[in-house]
Amino acid sequence: MALATGIFDQIYLGGGTPAETLAGHIAFVQEAERLGVERYHVTEHHGAPLTIVQPNEILAALTQRTSRIRLGVLVNILPAHHPFALAEEIASLDLLSGGRIDVGVGSGVVPYEMANVDVDTTTSKAVFAERFPRLREALETGRLGDAELAQPMLQDSLSLWYASANAPSADWAARNGVNLVGWWTGGQMAEAAAAYHAARAESEAMPNGPGIGLAGWILVGASDAEAEDRFHRAWATHSARMLHIWHARGDHSFDFFADAQGLLDSGTCIAGGPATVREIMADRMSQLRSGYFEGHFYFGDLTADEAIANLRRYLEEVAARL
Repeated sequence: MALATGIFDQIYLGGGTPAETLAGHIAFVQEAERLGVERYHVTEHHGAPLTIVQPNEILAALTQRTSRIRLGVLVNILPAHHPFALAEEIASLDLLSGGRIDVGVGSGVVPYEMANVDVDTTTSKAVFAERFPRLREALETGRLGDAELAQPMLQDSLSLWYASANAPSADWAARNGVNLVGWWTGGQMAEAAAAYHAARAESEAMPNGPGIGLAGWILVGASDAEAEDRFHRAWATHSARMLHIWHARGDHSFDFFADAQGLLDSGTCIAGGPATVREIMADRMSQLRSGYFEGHFYFGDLTADEAIANLRRYLEEVAARL
């Protein structure tokens, strides 16, 4: 059986204009659907050059340009949203998509981005813990207190998602029926997967989806040398976008993210020819006891055509043979 595949995307300027960038990502998702990709998830960022359009807006556009692929935000930063207002947006997207919306949740990571929307990262985890059950209640019942959704979710069962590679988060996700994806990060994700499986065995909560999966930036080339060369060039653009908000404030504590080779060595990123990538993926998915990979296939200064070629090569020469 082929490895199930999803897409984890960030929509930021690579080498073109904002309009060209949006058109490129829309074309990429349409081709991904044609190729059989199961899910498309996009990130939420605020005041950082990692997004040129907010996630629900791009998802609304995609609901009208796709018919099968599932769509979602990974993650909706709950401390930045009132749970009922967010439930209204998610339910609207579910209606527009004909019941294809995944619901990603999180507390936010980058303190500078969170400050841009008045979220205090010293209390954001507590706010998340308070808002998650309220969002879930609104989406599952169509009500929150006296407030009633004008259009409830079309789906009978929510597909909930969380992104993390640490064991406590994995335990929480499993016990709450939430799907989890995370980056390899030097084997840290294997520990998270063990925690997830252990908690699943003790819990009656069942995720609507694959359960657990691996995430990662990936570039599959015709050869190892070609893939690694193109990855390093694309990563220079990606890391500059990622680190801009830190460097603008004189903070260099995340500069390890600019070390492309270091991230390849840690397994956070993967670059190679088909045989090399198949070997890496087979080993990691076996350790995770997972059959789902959610890849960043379109990043840095890759063009839409390059991203589509990357995805197609991965699907045909890696995923289909695992």
